[in-house]
Amino acid sequence: MNPEQIFALVAALLAGEPDASNFPVVAGGGADPRYPVAVAPCPRPVAPDEIEGETIICGTVTVPLNHFEPDGGQDVDLLFAIYRATSLVPAPDPVVHLHGGPGSGIMQSVGLTSFAFEELRRRRDIIAFDQRGVDTSGGIDRCFETVADNVEPILETLTGEESPALFTALVEACIAELDASGIEYQYINTEQNALDVAAVVSALGYEEYNLYGISYGTKLALETMRTAPEGLRSVIVDSVAPPSVNLYDTLLLPIWEAIENTEAQCNAQPACAEAYPDFADRYWALVETMLETPVQTDMGPISGFELFVITKDRNDWHGPYRGLTPWLPLMVSELEEGTTTTLTAILRGDLPTEENAQSIMAGATGLSVADTALARTALDAADQMTVLERMARNAIRALEADLAEGRAASGLAEEFDREMEAALAAMPDRAERVDFARDYLALRGAAPTPGALIVLVATHFDRTTQDRLLPMIRLMGPSDIADTFDRIGRDNVGIEQVLMGQFEQYLFACQEDMDWNSNEGTAAVHDQIDAAPTVEAAIADQNSNFFSNCALFEPHPREGFHDPVTADIPTLVMGGELDAQTASSWVELTASTLPNAQSVLFPETGHGALVFSRCAIDLGVAFIENPGAELDFSCAEDLRPSFVLPDGSWSHPE
Repeated sequence: MNPEQIFALVAALLAGEPDASNFPVVAGGGADPRYPVAVAPCPRPVAPDEIEGETIICGTVTVPLNHFEPDGGQDVDLLFAIYRATSLVPAPDPVVHLHGGPGSGIMQSVGLTSFAFEELRRRRDIIAFDQRGVDTSGGIDRCFETVADNVEPILETLTGEESPALFTALVEACIAELDASGIEYQYINTEQNALDVAAVVSALGYEEYNLYGISYGTKLALETMRTAPEGLRSVIVDSVAPPSVNLYDTLLLPIWEAIENTEAQCNAQPACAEAYPDFADRYWALVETMLETPVQTDMGPISGFELFVITKDRNDWHGPYRGLTPWLPLMVSELEEGTTTTLTAILRGDLPTEENAQSIMAGATGLSVADTALARTALDAADQMTVLERMARNAIRALEADLAEGRAASGLAEEFDREMEAALAAMPDRAERVDFARDYLALRGAAPTPGALIVLVATHFDRTTQDRLLPMIRLMGPSDIADTFDRIGRDNVGIEQVLMGQFEQYLFACQEDMDWNSNEGTAAVHDQIDAAPTVEAAIADQNSNFFSNCALFEPHPREGFHDPVTADIPTLVMGGELDAQTASSWVELTASTLPNAQSVLFPETGHGALVFSRCAIDLGVAFIENPGAELDFSCAEDLRPSFVLPDGSWSHPE
């Protein structure tokens, strides 16, 4: 952030409520009367990179639960954000981001979208929205009664006590609650999601658009190409999960391929191939050995599970193990000999190494005294600039949070919340507190009325406490009541997510994918690979529990859903060789059936290739600018890693 941006952000925050007039289509209720649009506050934090009402606007698009019967009476409100293009002469066709999952949204992380799409946003608006049945767009499938009735065991799971039997019971109860409510949740599926994409674009007034999908979002993008292709100019599918693969049978395949790809990278460098032959087999054998007998380090025992996680999490773009590949063969070789030097350095955070002022100066040779002083001054100034920018960002975040809290809170709602919290803390009996929590949680799904609060207070508190709280409720106006219920929703979201985070995935997977996945299918996949037997067994057990819970749902398979997509729309298919969530082989598999596709696989890249390298970003921008042009993928070869050899020297790609 430069000083001008900081001044603009602080000025906007201090100016009061955001003005939606800069987004006239949203402010006017939308461009398509079939899908009404309403302005809504953006989830916090928006700052420090966005100014709500100027660079970003949020709202809801109302779509039918069943697009094939739009007058059926049940609707879904999809929460969206428009990130305005930074160019003064933007292109008219936005990029619509389709998030992963299914069962996890994007709108709670508006800052992440700002970061990931910074370059694509230079010429085009970016649109993001939570898909139906997910997070902020999941109001129709909330199981308020189920969560409220099981608040005590759910609270216990938050302390780390896992209970598969409890979760199965919660799923069964949640299904029964939705059935009793009359919600037609069979329409929470990828086909209806694809129709939502077209509806959102139409409602926001765009005639043509581009798609960027990641993970499950690639399945949705491909389904949109097949089901609702009108106006679709181009598509990027990143870390692809095509509908034609048995996704849940193959959970171990991406991790296995990432290890195989690491061996292939090493074998392409003669010095590495000679130092570390048969790396993949040795890695899996070591995982199995360490699962049986953990190695001892000065940081405690380390098992094969930790080794597996370290290796798998190279695919996490913002995690501590990104960039670990150059040291991985050396670490395995050392551990086979009982040496933990490299492993310990990784666990301490010393590897992968990061360039800093000290390392730069240590590598400098032949400088005069004056040049050395100038270099140190420049590096010290860069360090100070980094610290000051971080301080500015943190201050703006804190300012935004304070202002948002102040705007949302009326004196009555805030005082009522504080008094009720104090009264609850004074309850001596744990059972009474649990009973209160159950009824309090149930208000998450209730209509926001004073009567509901009066019943809560009268049921659970003594006369003295009632005498303090009931007059406050009676003085509340509509905005005070709405604020109080908003607070209840925020208070309960963590408890609710114990069930709903996984249940949202079940709604998609169990209804549309279980004709395509099974325990037998998992076993068949494991027969084709050669991973650690204990890891294979753990994945098989995990899948068995998943499939068992899925059997509680009525399946709704769709004919042709698992067929390969063959749409003739310009498509860029990309992925990473180290992706541990979607298999690298699925990149070419997907591209092979798309007649107008180009594909690229990036070395030293995990899940979500777009954020891993400048090469991926530039290719994405070039493709969106001219989807018909042939791309030059040569920059991907520059990402191939070198490897640390046993003597401390490095091998190099040829």
